[in-house]
Amino acid sequence: NYNVKTLEGISELKDEKKAIIRTHGITKNDLAELKKTDIKVIDATCPFVTKPQQICEKMSEEGYDVVIFGDMHHPEVKGVKSYAKGNVYVVLEESELEGIKFKQKVALVSQTTRKVEKFMQIANYLMLHVKELRVFNTICNATFENQEAAKNLAKRADVMIIIGGKNSSNTKQLYLISKNFCEDSYLIESEEELEG
Repeated sequence: NYNVKTLEGISELKDEKKAIIRTHGITKNDLAELKKTDIKVIDATCPFVTKPQQICEKMSEEGYDVVIFGDMHHPEVKGVKSYAKGNVYVVLEESELEGIKFKQKVALVSQTTRKVEKFMQIANYLMLHVKELRVFNTICNATFENQEAAKNLAKRADVMIIIGGKNSSNTKQLYLISKNFCEDSYLIESEEELEG
């Protein structure tokens, strides 16, 4: 029995001796607060997640507005956004960029599990609306490969069953890609859901 529990924030830490930071990472401020404690920190933040954090910080320091393609409520995106020192915008759709008065310089990063095609649409829009654009492809290679595999398989399959967490951005993207090519696509978390 390891007595591991999930906490929603560092304010919930009580008498814990160790804290593991999940793969999605945490905000810059939470990390700083955590390091002020005597708690041993095991940082399991995925390197593909720390990369957009670093880019966001560096580009904002250099005077760029930062656009993050992703879900503003996702822990990964909240963490990445926290590294910006200036203007930062989180969008899921090209239409959300309309009406934003950007500086002349914009840096674009992505949540690691988003669809590449949608990321390129955002990049293409920005390319036509700002003077200088830096595009950083921060979509995880494994994510891209999984999405391609799901697309190719869904084109040939009669039924697609995607197994994973229903709150997982990665799993949701695989489901949406599959559904686009195979109408009978289903997202399940356990074998019990196969009944019926």
